[in-house]
Amino acid sequence: MARKHGSKGPNQLSAIEARNLSKEPGLHTDGGGLYLRVGKDGRQCSWLAIYHFHGRRREMGLGSYDKVSLKRAREKAADVRAQVADGIDPIAVRKSKKTMPTFGDLADEWIKKKSANVRGRKSIPRYKRALGEEGYAKALRAMRIDTVTGEDVLAVIQPIWVDRLTTAKTLRTYLFDVFDIAKARKYRIGENPAAWEGLLKAELELESSSRVSKKHHAAMPWRDIRGFVEKLRSRSGLPARALEFLIRNANRTTEVLEMKVGEVELGRKPVWTIPGDRMKSGRQHEIRLSKRSVEMLKHVDRRAKRTPLAG
Repeated sequence: MARKHGSKGPNQLSAIEARNLSKEPGLHTDGGGLYLRVGKDGRQCSWLAIYHFHGRRREMGLGSYDKVSLKRAREKAADVRAQVADGIDPIAVRKSKKTMPTFGDLADEWIKKKSANVRGRKSIPRYKRALGEEGYAKALRAMRIDTVTGEDVLAVIQPIWVDRLTTAKTLRTYLFDVFDIAKARKYRIGENPAAWEGLLKAELELESSSRVSKKHHAAMPWRDIRGFVEKLRSRSGLPARALEFLIRNANRTTEVLEMKVGEVELGRKPVWTIPGDRMKSGRQHEIRLSKRSVEMLKHVDRRAKRTPLAG
């Protein structure tokens, strides 16, 4: 149909014409690639956009006639034409939106994969505190991964940047990893919103400049260690014994505090075997125990079910 009616554009239908044609089987044009398609029985009437992309004819449904007005159908057809003009396939865009995951979807996937290869038991709770349903980034979880902006990321990091700087930096790293997955799968294009350079650096360095520098305890001079250990020996209680044991065997705190009775063999050659899941390296480690270490262990309540030195 090729008509001109008053101020309407070429081929455009009036509302009355569209209503009348909605009962006539066939494909009726409104111009600009917009068509009203009516089934053979006069039912199943819907709007259709027809366009060509890379030389291929494409048809894209725009909604049923009874739910989408003529005006709205023209607006949708205009969006289709604009995307094609920009070298974008509207059907591909629609498919990507239907399958587009939320930030929470990818965050949960990241947590699951990281947890499967984790060495320390403390790591999994840390992942969940950062990205889980009640984590620091919970405000992002319901958002589609392609809609999250640098401002959104800043909003979840900034509140903890001053008081929990290490946690905030770790959170930013985790966020960066999740968005990197989104980019690799073509869910996002452009810069990673959790990248340090740019908005985050500009805003958070201002916060850091006003932050009081964190002071760490100075390392004890090696000449003072002997006297310190002698003072520890004069104290009773498990905390003093645990610290002395740690110093004598050069362990990490969690290795000592999570020691189990079954890990220690107090035979002719006393040895403590630390399982790989408690070692930073992930490998089982054996420590030959000194006479003093054995004395301390023998005085610990052997009925302790989990932690001989920490109680």
